[in-house]
Amino acid sequence: MQGKGSEKWTQVMVVKSNEAHVTGLTQGEEYTFRISATNEKGVSDPRPLNVPVVAKDLVISPTFKLLFSTFSVLAGDDLKIDVPYAAHPKATPTWLKDGVALKETTRVNADSTDKNLHLVIKEACRDDVGTYTVKLTNTAGEASTDISVIVLDKPGPPTGPIKLDEVTADSVILSWDPPQYEGGCAINNYIVEKRDTSTTNWQIVSATVARTTIKEGAGRWMKASFANITETEFVVTGLIENQIYEFRVIAKNAAGVFSQPSDSTGAITAKDEVDPPKIDLEAKYSQTVVVNAGETFKLEAAVYGKPVPTIHWLKEGQEITEAARLELRNTDFTACLVVKEAIRVDGGHYILLVKNVGGEKSVNINVKV
Repeated sequence: MQGKGSEKWTQVMVVKSNEAHVTGLTQGEEYTFRISATNEKGVSDPRPLNVPVVAKDLVISPTFKLLFSTFSVLAGDDLKIDVPYAAHPKATPTWLKDGVALKETTRVNADSTDKNLHLVIKEACRDDVGTYTVKLTNTAGEASTDISVIVLDKPGPPTGPIKLDEVTADSVILSWDPPQYEGGCAINNYIVEKRDTSTTNWQIVSATVARTTIKEGAGRWMKASFANITETEFVVTGLIENQIYEFRVIAKNAAGVFSQPSDSTGAITAKDEVDPPKIDLEAKYSQTVVVNAGETFKLEAAVYGKPVPTIHWLKEGQEITEAARLELRNTDFTACLVVKEAIRVDGGHYILLVKNVGGEKSVNINVKV
C-alpha cells in the first residue's frame, strides 16, 4: 500500500487466497493498493486498484427485516421472538411493552447479535399480552417496529356487574359485557347458570348463548314424559310447529333419587325436516323385464325421503291394489310389488310413484310376459 503524498510502497501482507483484510489504517487517511502474484519462477508486475481508498467505517442506518409482526403462544409455553435487522456500526436495542420500558425478569430476557435481536418469554401468561416496541439506534440513525404478542388461554370472566334489564313473574332478562381478556381468540358462547338461594347447587340455564343477553321467557320447564323411560331415547310429541323449545334429561335410580339435569340442548325449532323423495332402482330395470308365463316376478326399489314417503304402484295409469295374485310388500324404505303366476295381461307399463310434503318422484318399469 501507499499513503497519500508518499512515494514509498509498503508490503502489507502475503496471502494465498484472493482476498485480504488490511488493518492498522488511520481513520480518514487516503490509501492506494496494488497486488502482485508470485510462483516459483518469480513475481508478476503489480496490478493497482483503480481508485484510492479513504479509510472510514461503512455506515448503515438501522432497518428491520421482519416477515411478520404478530406472535402467538399457548399459555404456559415459552415464546421466542427473533427479529433480524441490518445496521453498521452495531445498533443499540431498547425494548418497550405498551409504551413502557420492558422490565427484564427471570422469565423475560432480551439479547442481541450483530444481525438479530432475541426476546424470550418463559411460561407465557396473559400478563405478557400486549404490543412490544423495539428501537434500534446507531451513529447513522434509528428505527423502531411494533410486535404484537398473543397468549392463547381461557377467557377472563364476563365483565360485570350482571344487569337485570327486565323482571316479570316468570322471566328475567340478563345482560353483561364481554370479558376484558378473551383468551387471544373470539368467544364461542356463554354459559348461564342459576341457583335457588336456599341451595348451593348451580344449574345450567343455557350453554349456547352467543350474545351478551338472555331471557327464561318462553316459560318454565315442563315434563315431556310422565312414564318411566328405561331407554336412552324418547320421542317428544304434541309440539307446536315453529315454536322454539329446549330439552334436558334427568336420571332417576332404583332408590328414587334424581340426578341434576343435563345441559340444555339449546334452542330447537319444532319443524319437520324435509327431504324430497328419492328412488334407487337397480340397473336391470332400465330394460324391459321378460317373464315366462306362470312364473312369479317381483318389482322392487329402495325409497328415501323425510317424512317417510307414501308408495304407489300404477299400471297403465291405474293404481294397483292387492288381489289374489298381486301382493304389495312396501316398507318405509322399500317399495315392492309381487305378481304370482304371471299371465299375458300382467305385462305392460308399471309406474312406481312416491310422495311426501317435499314433492314426488316416479320411475317406469316395462314388463313382458
